[in-house]
Amino acid sequence: MKINPAGSITTPRGYKAAGVYCGIKEKGKDLALLFSDMPGTAVAGLFTTNVFKAAPVILSRKRVHRGYARALLINSGNANACTGAEGAKDAEEMALRVAKRLGLSAEEVLLASTGIIGEKLPMNKVYTGIEQICEALSSDCGHDAAEAIMTTDTFRKSMSTCFEIDGRNVTIGAMAKGSGMINPKMATLIAVFTTDMAVEPEPLKEALSAAVQPSLNALTIDGEMSTNDCVFIFANGAAGGDFVKRNSHGFDGFVAALSGLAVEVSKSLAADGEGATKMITVTVEGAASQEDADKAARAVANSLLVKTAMYGKDPNWGRIFSAIGACGIGFDPGDVFLAISGQTIACNGAPVNFDLQKLSHSLESRDIAIRLKIGGGIHSATIYTCDLTHEYISINAEYHT
Repeated sequence: MKINPAGSITTPRGYKAAGVYCGIKEKGKDLALLFSDMPGTAVAGLFTTNVFKAAPVILSRKRVHRGYARALLINSGNANACTGAEGAKDAEEMALRVAKRLGLSAEEVLLASTGIIGEKLPMNKVYTGIEQICEALSSDCGHDAAEAIMTTDTFRKSMSTCFEIDGRNVTIGAMAKGSGMINPKMATLIAVFTTDMAVEPEPLKEALSAAVQPSLNALTIDGEMSTNDCVFIFANGAAGGDFVKRNSHGFDGFVAALSGLAVEVSKSLAADGEGATKMITVTVEGAASQEDADKAARAVANSLLVKTAMYGKDPNWGRIFSAIGACGIGFDPGDVFLAISGQTIACNGAPVNFDLQKLSHSLESRDIAIRLKIGGGIHSATIYTCDLTHEYISINAEYHT
């Protein structure tokens, strides 16, 4: 499949979007809106498992169960999380105002928010923004929406892919945000997918769950799960044709395309982790179970010592062994193989005669691959992450003040 880096959530047919500045943040777009032209647009979503769920997460999770929605309003700069009954009321009012403005029922409008936790939204500014953004909706403004959901991101994450089903071209668009507080277990940060394929709600949810597991759920920046994580997919059927059936060639092709796009979104998020200078891919093979593979790969990806070594271009590979050895899974240390950026470092649990200078040079790259084999099992896992830098500390030490 080919990724179109110029694509967006409005590249599929039948969608409009907009992004405006309404004053939630000091500068930059801070309110995004997605709208489907097609009545009966199917929707599916996955949400954070954090006990402290933000008000928009609670509202959207409830409405997604209906299986249909036509609009999604996202604000940045304020999470509307840990804001009590007033935060819930504000979320309901935001959705209601969008619904009235677009001629929808309130249940057809979903919400997401991102930003500072524990502060109330400046609702007068939000209400003005809703009026502006509904007027600004356009099929040409997908990138504006992607910019409006950014917080500490340094660039927008927006792309699309196209594939063929039964002689028809079908498109999937995507946008996402997130640079810190990322270690999702059910969804991720905020990610939105759109497609013009005809898919009913239940198979759409199955496709989303299948696509998220090896991509957005395989992403960690700092081991911290947000109160606001959510991922949505809309399917409006504007490409024509019958609804795609489960276990059909068309459905399998859709899942594959969605999964591939989600992986590329995840890589772009990892590359833009707060303060990051490197994108790191950690792969663990030969595990006795899928859980063991994931736990080992995640332990390396979240290791502060590994992440700082990668930042410092320090070939201190013993930190990788230490991380998997402490992660609580069983394996024989004498079976472990390690390669970094294609160079074999250790075999049978002990170092080989490798070129230290070559390894150090490879760590100067923006992309680093860590590959481990821990036994003869059939299970493997890949986790996407980034290095840990001085800038990450600065960003998060000064985020609120």
